[in-house]
Amino acid sequence: MVSVPYKGVADAYPAVARGDVNWMIGAAISALPLIQSGHLRALAVTSTQRSKALPDLPTVVESGLPGYEVVGWFGMFAPAGTQMALVEKLSVEAKRGLQRPEFARRAEAQATEILGSSPQELARVVKAEMAIWRKVVGAVGKKP
Repeated sequence: MVSVPYKGVADAYPAVARGDVNWMIGAAISALPLIQSGHLRALAVTSTQRSKALPDLPTVVESGLPGYEVVGWFGMFAPAGTQMALVEKLSVEAKRGLQRPEFARRAEAQATEILGSSPQELARVVKAEMAIWRKVVGAVGKKP
């Protein structure tokens, strides 16, 4: 394979749709309209479970690559040194907003799964992701 870098998905998805490049890995939220319109053909999801928005689409593992998982995620961050009481309050309020039924419906329609967690869980996720990607970057001979 040859990597073809683009500035972002706004350039990359049309390149795939035109046939300039053969395929790409991108976020379901930005690909979904192009998939639904028939401009892109979805091949697999990179999570370990099928997407609720695209339930007939297999996972990469189901497609024959055991152990594969790459999942994009979002987190809320505050400046270092922010008082823990404020961090906890922001976390509780963010979770409350994420759990609103209309927000959950819109997120699901855009192939986004809402989890919500604690500041401690987010710190664990960030640490684990850094370890994973440090190995990947090293395996291809690059420096972080």
